[in-house]
Amino acid sequence: MRKSTIAACTLLTVLAATNAQATKVSLDGFCNRYVINKLGNRLFSLRDGGCSSAFGGGVNAKITGLGSQLVISVSDPSAPDTQFMFEFQYPLATGNSWQIYSTNDGVTFTSILSGTYTVGAPASAHPTRRSPSATAPLGTVAK
Repeated sequence: MRKSTIAACTLLTVLAATNAQATKVSLDGFCNRYVINKLGNRLFSLRDGGCSSAFGGGVNAKITGLGSQLVISVSDPSAPDTQFMFEFQYPLATGNSWQIYSTNDGVTFTSILSGTYTVGAPASAHPTRRSPSATAPLGTVAK
């Protein structure tokens, strides 16, 4: 009993530490509201708390000509045959840019959308759920 209590407390401590490093990012003009967790020095996870079930993981990387970026591979169950890759300008700050690429074969990536994002925006300040999702099949809107 004591070991399971210690294990549960340890897990809660780790989860609390992870949540303490969570940043909410809304894509301007889209219904996506991502929670980006910093999991270590360079590792990050992403989950959409807005209009899709998108999730993924990635790293902070320095890209020649672009500076520091979060590069996060994202899957969205609404687009099962497509893998997405986000680049978020880092550090995360309102007005910074993002770009998303897609691939259906893991070899050829196509830039499909880009824009700016807002950090910590409340849901009421975000476009309606009828706004398009950045990771939905092109031409669809959230329901």
